[in-house]
Amino acid sequence: MSETKKPEEQTQNAVEGVNPVKIEEVSVQDQIKIAMEEATSTFKSEIAGLNRKNTELQESLKQKNLEGKTEEEKNEALRLENEQIIKSNKQLERERLVNQHLDSAGLPLDFAKRIIGEDEANIEIDIKNFASYVDKLAQEKADKIVNERLGKKDPESGETPLGEKEIKRKDFQNLSPPEQMKIVNAGHKIID
Repeated sequence: MSETKKPEEQTQNAVEGVNPVKIEEVSVQDQIKIAMEEATSTFKSEIAGLNRKNTELQESLKQKNLEGKTEEEKNEALRLENEQIIKSNKQLERERLVNQHLDSAGLPLDFAKRIIGEDEANIEIDIKNFASYVDKLAQEKADKIVNERLGKKDPESGETPLGEKEIKRKDFQNLSPPEQMKIVNAGHKIID
């Protein structure tokens, strides 16, 4: 007669590489999480090994390319390589600055290609100008939409002015508080 396995034992056999310490007490989600962590760890170590091997191969290729050359040719090749590294580092630093300033200005990083400044001061100026241009366009668009909806008329305020621009303080003090508020809200000047 064959024995049927418990679900915990089936799960334990199905998930290889999982630490078998009391697996019956660990949920399936936890088992999957543990297996994923172990696979990620293994993947990272393998990638690190491949990167190390790639670097070694690049170094040996560079040495082979330099073998038949004179000292001047070797120095020139190393100088060109050094210039390329410096140029690449400057480009990465510029991209970092552009992304940082775009983010602080609240603009999407997709606009990075539109920024032409090379140093931090020029990048910051470009982004400020670009942000103000975008704001101006947005305001113009909003104004156009509002004007179209209002029929190109200025919106009416809720209150009509009383006709007088100035009122004497004595007259103002004789008014009731609601009337005083109307005068103040209408922007009348109180004179002595």
